[in-house]
Amino acid sequence: MWKKVLVKKILVGLLTTVMLGGAGVPAMAAGTLTMSGSTSVQPLAEDLAAGFKLKFPNTLTFTITGGGSGVGIADVAAGRVDIGNVSRNLKPAEIAQGLVATTIARDAIAVVVHPNNPVQNLSYEDVVNIFDGTYTNWSEVPNSNFSGPIHVDSRTAPSGTLDFFKEYFTGKGYALSDIAATNLYESNGLLRSAVAGDQYAIGFLSLGYVNGTVKAPKLNNVTPSQGGGYDFIRNFNMVTKGQPQIGSNTKLFLDYVLSADGQAIVTQDYLAPLAGGSASAAKGQVRQQRQQRQLR
Repeated sequence: MWKKVLVKKILVGLLTTVMLGGAGVPAMAAGTLTMSGSTSVQPLAEDLAAGFKLKFPNTLTFTITGGGSGVGIADVAAGRVDIGNVSRNLKPAEIAQGLVATTIARDAIAVVVHPNNPVQNLSYEDVVNIFDGTYTNWSEVPNSNFSGPIHVDSRTAPSGTLDFFKEYFTGKGYALSDIAATNLYESNGLLRSAVAGDQYAIGFLSLGYVNGTVKAPKLNNVTPSQGGGYDFIRNFNMVTKGQPQIGSNTKLFLDYVLSADGQAIVTQDYLAPLAGGSASAAKGQVRQQRQQRQLR
């Protein structure tokens, strides 16, 4: 009888070791995980990949490229990458292709101008009139205290940030199907550099890209932020072709992203993917879980 008990214990121990990969390492986590798509999501994806490798060394390697949300969707649909990074929700036609979105974070978008531009606040109507070409000189913008030709910098398609920018103002009751762009850029970084180098420029960026080289005026009297009363916020999604299989590298990585450790990285600069959640609330949950682990 004792031999059966001993064998059972050994088998349980071996199974536990296999499931945890020896030292907490996910089973089967080996090889390369590939991602492409949104340049808004890319910095966060890179941080999450680094966090995964730090927690589970000598397991996965990552190849992460940009190109825009549309590129990520096309690549994952065609099987060229494991995950397409997308900074908007999937469209019905994309869902019909069998694509599945896992929301990993929420991110704000900010309208940005050159730091020398004195404008402090832009109403919804101001933004629409600027981007659709109704206003062509800063002197036409109410309370701008500025004069000079408006240079509208926008994103090239396919861009999830561009899509959501138009959808947001359409949802506010404004028609903004076409943007009267002076210049088009393929990434957040390129657009930010363009605005930073042109005192008459205006554009829009993922809030994570806003730094001292550009200025983000208030939008409708609300300061751009990740939460609070600011609602110019969209989902960050990691898209797969179908539900990722249990035990696959994709599933193991997405499980990490949604874990307390992954969300601790997310909530450093973004909102947690929880309805009505906030970065501070998510951080509190992470701290609580860590304290519980320390007490064990």
